[in-house]
Amino acid sequence: MLALHVRVVLSDSVKRVLGDASVAGVELRSGRDIPCDTLVVATGIRPNIELARDAGLSVGRGIRVNDQMQTSDPHIYAVGECAEHRDQVYGLVAPGLEQAGVAAHCIHGGESRYPGSQAATRLKVAGVKVFSIGCTGEGEVTSQLRTLVFRGADSRGYRKLVLRRNRVVGAIAYGDWPEINRVQEAVQHTRYIWPWQQRRFLKTGRLWPEQAAADVADWPAGAVVCQCTNVTRGTLSQAIQTGHGSVEALCAHTGASSVCGSCRPLVAELAGAQEVAAEPGSRTLLWTAIVTLVAALAFLLSPAIPFPDSVQVPVRWDLLWRDSLLKQISGFTLLGIGALVSIISLRKRLTRFSFGAFAGWRLVHVLLGTLAVITLIGHTGLRLGYNLNLLLMLNFLALLLVGAAASGVIGLQQILPRARARRTREVSLWLHILLLWPLPALLGFHIFKTYWF
Repeated sequence: MLALHVRVVLSDSVKRVLGDASVAGVELRSGRDIPCDTLVVATGIRPNIELARDAGLSVGRGIRVNDQMQTSDPHIYAVGECAEHRDQVYGLVAPGLEQAGVAAHCIHGGESRYPGSQAATRLKVAGVKVFSIGCTGEGEVTSQLRTLVFRGADSRGYRKLVLRRNRVVGAIAYGDWPEINRVQEAVQHTRYIWPWQQRRFLKTGRLWPEQAAADVADWPAGAVVCQCTNVTRGTLSQAIQTGHGSVEALCAHTGASSVCGSCRPLVAELAGAQEVAAEPGSRTLLWTAIVTLVAALAFLLSPAIPFPDSVQVPVRWDLLWRDSLLKQISGFTLLGIGALVSIISLRKRLTRFSFGAFAGWRLVHVLLGTLAVITLIGHTGLRLGYNLNLLLMLNFLALLLVGAAASGVIGLQQILPRARARRTREVSLWLHILLLWPLPALLGFHIFKTYWF
């Protein structure tokens, strides 16, 4: 603060003001005198409760209200800076708007409750942004709290997170912090902060990768974009889908950026974000993923198909597992499906295999995977086996589950946050490839064992 010609005095307070006709300085409790000719006293707000007191309503610091924003007279409601809810008076715009929404809903006969607001303060002091939200460690049981602190180069920035059991419950910032909106949403919902996020914050001052923090379209649906009117990213995205695509239309429809206007760049960024187009065959991919997922989970969670208790049954289904020829037919069918799937995968891996559209071959790949899991049921009767057979089955089922996850993400990517869909798709794809490597060796040993013994 010295570069701004501002001196901060900590762990002290004003004892008395010096001067007779005008301010000459202040005397601190430590005995130190600070000469000055101007004194600014910031003491917060004082609700005007005279009218409520004269009307016989219950008052404290403000007009006392319940969770429905009703005063002691159930026909009278109070919201905003004059209302005292659970011994708390809010002097900010956003809590007042939240209270007004609850009151309006209750007045119209609905059922709604106001649980309180997480007060966040954003100021610009001497050209420097300062921010505070939630628990800051003052007056709290510090043994239950843990703080993470990041200091920028040349002490030009300061960021502090307060964690309780690895969930963020408060934050303080001095200087610019591009993630400030997401941090506020994380505090409001006490988001879990993973160890790698904590390490990233201590090293770089960021909780999320730079791209994820900058792209508003990747924010969670519940993340608040407009703090003044409490408009979330999900509300804005829904408004865009219903035809309010321009910044002006979004602001008029949702009320975002209608108070201070500081969130207008975020609204403009979201309005300019291109909608993720559905990939060809995405609906079919989604349904085949569901079928494959259910069938694979059946192996892990369902009991094996029982053998019949008598030979006098209309259909001898046990022959699928007892008859050597039928067993070989289902086994080599599985082997053939696996070979076809491997050949089709070359369409993406090798440039010389460029015939046909990739989306079409991918759909065939997924359909063959679904056919494989159905054939596997007929080949094993939902029996996992033992030793080598168990390893082979677990590897094959893990391969199917990861493939189903990748297909499901492609089918749902229009409604999933883009960053989450992208990460899930990449991770599941690489796991799918890694799980494929041990499969030929396990399958080869299985075939060798079967014919040798």
